[in-house]
Amino acid sequence: LEVPKLGSDQADYFGTAIDVAFTAFVATQLATQSGVAQPDGGEPSADLAGLDFKITMSVGRESGTWMDKSWAASGARLLLPLQCSFTGDELDLGFPGEEALAGRYCRRLDCEGGSFVGPGGTVTVACE
Repeated sequence: LEVPKLGSDQADYFGTAIDVAFTAFVATQLATQSGVAQPDGGEPSADLAGLDFKITMSVGRESGTWMDKSWAASGARLLLPLQCSFTGDELDLGFPGEEALAGRYCRRLDCEGGSFVGPGGTVTVACE
């Protein structure tokens, strides 16, 4: 196979342009997935910094599961409200391939924990 020079009469300028564009695209994707480059200038796709919200965890027996029959046998549920907020700190998720889901970089989520009232009084739950 002989490749003609770009300055010759037999040069394939369109094919060469397609090859260059494909090579650049693949190089960019590999650099992003390996963490060498960050998509969109390194900014997460949604700016959630400063967003405060509350999540209530509902812990208890779920029907149709393989839980031990003695676990949560009373049927009561533990409701644990957690106060959370997104910070401006950017985190690298540490694994490639998440570019299709807005990238491998995200904002840090802080959780202050919560508390509930148990048989022994108020129980504070730390959240890390």
